[in-house]
Amino acid sequence: MGGIRAILTAVDFELSTDQLALQEGARRLLDDLASHAKVRAHIAGGAPFDPVLWAAMVEQGWCTVAVPEDEGGLGLGWVEAAVLLEEVGFHAAPVPLAPALLTAAALAGRPEHSELLGRLMSGAAMGSVAWSPSPDALVCDGDE
Repeated sequence: MGGIRAILTAVDFELSTDQLALQEGARRLLDDLASHAKVRAHIAGGAPFDPVLWAAMVEQGWCTVAVPEDEGGLGLGWVEAAVLLEEVGFHAAPVPLAPALLTAAALAGRPEHSELLGRLMSGAAMGSVAWSPSPDALVCDGDE
């Protein structure tokens, strides 16, 4: 039991300085563009997502946070993605960040889908994913 206790105490679950800076930057953007009043107004308007907020998030590279740098992403990782998603959830921000992150992850590393990945990361396209037990089930389809 002593060995397990030693392993558990050695794991650091605190965010790094860079991750805390990302969290603070995300919080500031969302405080400004996804305040309670703005979210309520958006919901009353009936649009599926807030295009102004979405454009700001795309501009900052949020959709590319877990995409490798050599594919045009920020190359950070899923902890940073979780930091962003936590802030989006806290603000109840009306944006499709989780589907965009998952779609980018599904397309990354697949050269045959690099053009679609680029469109997703630039905000020119939106994506969503569904699970399949088949490893060859990736289907890219959409309205142009």
